[in-house]
Amino acid sequence: MHIHIFIYFSKFSLNRSKSIRILE
Repeated sequence: MHIHIFIYFSKFSLNRSKSIRILE
């Protein structure tokens, strides 16, 4: 059961894409 890790990873990638958009 690695659902917590999956949720955490998706949140992290979502934040990364947001910051990348701001930087562009």
